[in-house]
Amino acid sequence: MADIVLFTKTFPYGVGETFLEDELPQLSNAFDRIIIYPLYIPEGSVGNGYSRDGELAPYNLELRAPLLPFDYKRRKWKLFVKGMFNTVWVNGFAGELFCKGFLSLKNFRGFWQNTLLLRTILSNRKALRAIRADLDSVAYFYWGDRSTMILPYLKDYISEGSTKFVVRFHAGDLYEEKKGYLPYRKQIFSTLDYAVAISSNGEKYIRERYSKWLRSADAIKLFPLGSINPIPNLNMQHTNKFSIMSCCKVTQVKRVEMIAQALQILGKNMSTLIELSSQSMRTIEWVHFGGGPLLEKVKAECAGLPSYIKVKFMGQQPHATVIDYYLHNRVDLLVQASSSEGVPVSIMEAMSFGTPVVATDVGGVNEIVNSSNGTLLNKDITAKQLADAIYVYLNMDIPHLDIMRKAAFDTWQEGWNGTKNYIAFTNFLKEL
Repeated sequence: MADIVLFTKTFPYGVGETFLEDELPQLSNAFDRIIIYPLYIPEGSVGNGYSRDGELAPYNLELRAPLLPFDYKRRKWKLFVKGMFNTVWVNGFAGELFCKGFLSLKNFRGFWQNTLLLRTILSNRKALRAIRADLDSVAYFYWGDRSTMILPYLKDYISEGSTKFVVRFHAGDLYEEKKGYLPYRKQIFSTLDYAVAISSNGEKYIRERYSKWLRSADAIKLFPLGSINPIPNLNMQHTNKFSIMSCCKVTQVKRVEMIAQALQILGKNMSTLIELSSQSMRTIEWVHFGGGPLLEKVKAECAGLPSYIKVKFMGQQPHATVIDYYLHNRVDLLVQASSSEGVPVSIMEAMSFGTPVVATDVGGVNEIVNSSNGTLLNKDITAKQLADAIYVYLNMDIPHLDIMRKAAFDTWQEGWNGTKNYIAFTNFLKEL
């Protein structure tokens, strides 16, 4: 066997990439060592139960120092100073600046932030020397932005073909129309060996937009993500509570506030809820996992909800906590209102427990959600339309809902079972 070098955003620190833990058993079986380079460590975070140095139990992992020795999101002044005042030259800087034709301040800021980020990483010569010493058979970048910008500079220091560079592309690191600006696309795509999409939609996007820079059409691969369900349970007892769940970061793209607005609409019409049960009125409980900059705005949207609509904000939690909640609580519906997605792991996890999904038809969501296991909504939905979609499930008879729960589980089992998907992806990496 050989070693694999894995580049992450913050993993194993913080809670933003805890789903990566699902891949580790297969990677551990296929490689002698998994060497992890996080981009940075969020201030105040801990290592997800792993040690901060040395070997990471229970797998054969080794954690290296981050590419950035500080939290660049909180220390922007430090990023500016270290990014500006060094002697590093960025290949393609002029072409990136002038050929992109930045017409918005947002895109221009994105260009400068990413350029400063790249210059700061490249000036960290100790980290670069460590990476070059660790490079073996495979270098695996989990995201197609930020850390991936160093890829061309790594290839200059290895013999041709000695290390294969594999980059996964999801949503925010792929779709330029949504993100506005993504850094140094030409440099990245012309030097990677394999661009791995997580959805058919993403694979098509890469082929149409970036194949001109790839060395061969075979460089584009499709390997879906997946989720691991330790104990599938479709037979949780029905209760008089209708449980809605959402699981995502609270940002502008995720539009979590629209769920709160939809519940406000449902709550205003008492007659809507009276119809929910022939015996007694059901209560509604909305549970949201995830934090973010717009969380307080969402909480404000929930003010004034009637007593029969309960809301629980669980905050940012470890991946295991979300799975444990599914294991011990019946969830009747997962709701996702995003304006942009890849194929959300949150949907896979919900379906693995037989939970139907109401979601917007964006990115690769339509590859997992359909009329048998949930409801696809137009990406430009209103809160009223989302409320109407939720109401269908509130008023659905139990036999019909059970059929949808079985269809949701079958969808996960057939296409999004993480054990099967990660074995396939790991076999691909192992054979490189």
